[in-house]
Amino acid sequence: MIERIYITQLRKMLNCKDVRTVTKFCDKNEVGILSDNGSNKKYVIYAEFEAKYLSAIFKYIQRKYHRELPESLNEQMKFFAEYTKVKEEKTNKYVPKSRHELQFLASLQSV
Repeated sequence: MIERIYITQLRKMLNCKDVRTVTKFCDKNEVGILSDNGSNKKYVIYAEFEAKYLSAIFKYIQRKYHRELPESLNEQMKFFAEYTKVKEEKTNKYVPKSRHELQFLASLQSV
């Protein structure tokens, strides 16, 4: 299924206070803003947004370093990608500590 992200979540990602700024970003970068039939909630396709968002960053880096990334920057980008992957893996593992948590988790798993 196509992953979608709502405009209010994009506002937090772009670090802006108003939804109009998000719509301007989407219009400028040709990201389609969609909504379901009969709904006022607007969303964009996450893959399309991410591609346009990262392309702006890569264009900046290419202009600054004349199309060649320094090795230190390239290594930092690889390290950041690995760090976020490890961080996500650690946050997904929940270990209950108390007796009540163990019972509650057991009841959820039995359902």
